[in-house]
Amino acid sequence: MGGRPLIGVSTYLEAGARWGVWELAAALLPAAYPRLVQRAGGLACMLPPDDPSLAAAAVARLDGLVVAGGPDVDP
Repeated sequence: MGGRPLIGVSTYLEAGARWGVWELAAALLPAAYPRLVQRAGGLACMLPPDDPSLAAAAVARLDGLVVAGGPDVDP
């Protein structure tokens, strides 16, 4: 398989994200993360905080993983 490596980047859930008149839950990631993955030659794939039982299948398709910081990352 050629092309850029697919790099998953974890996101975090923001319960009250606001855009104009919209206020809703959103999976967010600072723009620097995908930009830096691309600069390093990868293709960034944002991973929402989803059902943990699906995580293994998602990670199996990736060439790499970045666990981004956020308010829900427990050291």
